[in-house]
Amino acid sequence: DLFHHGDTQARRDYLFYLAVGTTKLKEYSQALKFIKAFLRVEPANRQAQDLESTIKSRMKMEGMKGMAIVGGAALAVSGLVGLGIALAKRWVPGTPTLPSFRV
Repeated sequence: DLFHHGDTQARRDYLFYLAVGTTKLKEYSQALKFIKAFLRVEPANRQAQDLESTIKSRMKMEGMKGMAIVGGAALAVSGLVGLGIALAKRWVPGTPTLPSFRV
C-alpha cells in the first residue's frame, strides 16, 4: 500500500530495502528483480549497482555450490555401484553370504 501511494523517493527507498532484505534472505532472483526495478528509475546509483553485482556473484556462488553437491552425489552413487559390481563378481552362487576379503 505504501509503495502504491507513496511519492517517488519513497518508492525508490522501498525497492532498495526490499532488494537488501531479500538478498539477506538468500532469495536472489527476487532481490535481482527489485534492484533492477530500482536501477531503471535511478541508473547512476552506486549503492544499487554494487548491490546488483553482489547479488549476481552470490547467485553464481550458490549455483556452483549446487553443482558441487550434485557432482558429489553422483560420485557417491557411482562408487556404490562400482562396489556392488565388484562384490557381485566375487560372489559364488549357492553360498548364503558374500565372500570375506582376504588381505
